[in-house]
Amino acid sequence: MRSEDRKPSKRVFPLLQNLDLDSVTFAQIQGVGDPITIEDMNEQEMYDLVLVNLARLVCSGEWSGLLSAGGGDFNAEMPGKSLQAAGAASRHPVGSYAPYGQSDLATFIWYNNDNYDRTLYSPFIAPITGTVTEFGIQITAAAASSCSLLIGIYSDDGDGAPLALQMSGEIDVQNSGTGSIYQTSISADVSTSLTRGTQYWVAMNRDTTSVQFTLKSYALVGTSNVGPGTASSLVADESVVLRGIDKPAALVATEVVTNLNGYQDGKCVLTLKVS
Repeated sequence: MRSEDRKPSKRVFPLLQNLDLDSVTFAQIQGVGDPITIEDMNEQEMYDLVLVNLARLVCSGEWSGLLSAGGGDFNAEMPGKSLQAAGAASRHPVGSYAPYGQSDLATFIWYNNDNYDRTLYSPFIAPITGTVTEFGIQITAAAASSCSLLIGIYSDDGDGAPLALQMSGEIDVQNSGTGSIYQTSISADVSTSLTRGTQYWVAMNRDTTSVQFTLKSYALVGTSNVGPGTASSLVADESVVLRGIDKPAALVATEVVTNLNGYQDGKCVLTLKVS
C-alpha cells in the first residue's frame, strides 16, 4: 500500500501509542480491535490492527495461535460426545479409531517365553475430553498360572513416540475368565484425564515372565504401521506397534525412543470409558 493511499488511523495507533512491541499484550490488541466492525469504512483500522499484532508476534515469538488456526496442528477427531443415549456408558475402541485403527479382529498370544516380556505401544487420538474410568479388554485364553496384564496410557513426546506414563491399571488374566473384562481401578500416575484431539499411547505388558495367555487383537492386514521398518515391502507389517527392547515386567514411568523398535504384531483391543 502506498503511503498516499493510507487513511489516518482513528483507533489503533492512537490507543496503542507509546507502547513497546515486546511488552504490548494480546489483551490490549484485542481491546482495541473489539469495537471495530467488519465493513469498508474500517478497512484501514483492520490493516493497522493486523500489522501491530504481527509485529508483536515477531518480538514475542507467540506464533502458536496462528499455526493452529492455519492447520499447523494435526487433528484427527472422532465425535466429541457420547452418541445416542449411551452417555457415560460409551466405550471407546481407541485402537480402531482413525487415523491408526482398523476394525478387523484377530488374536494375539503372549507366548510363554521371555521374548514376549516387552512393552507394546500403539498410538491413538483422544476422541473426547474427560476422565478415564475404565479399561476394557477381551481375553480369549486365560493364563494357567498367576499373571496380570499391565495397561497404561502414555503421553506423546511431541515427535510421535510414547513418553510419560499418565495412568495405569492391571487385570488378573489367570482368574478373570474369558470374554470382555473391565478394570475400573485406574491409577493416576500423572493424570487420568484425556484431552480431545491429543495423541496418546496405549501400553501393555505382563508382570510375570513367560506366562502365556491370549487377547483379542486387531488383524495385521490393513493395520497402519506406526514406525519405520527394515524390509523393502510391507509384507512383514513389521511396525504395527512399537515394542520396548527391555523386559521390565512393569510399565516404566518414562519411555525413550531409543529403547523402541517396530514390531509386527500385538496391537491388542482396549476400550476406554471416559466421563
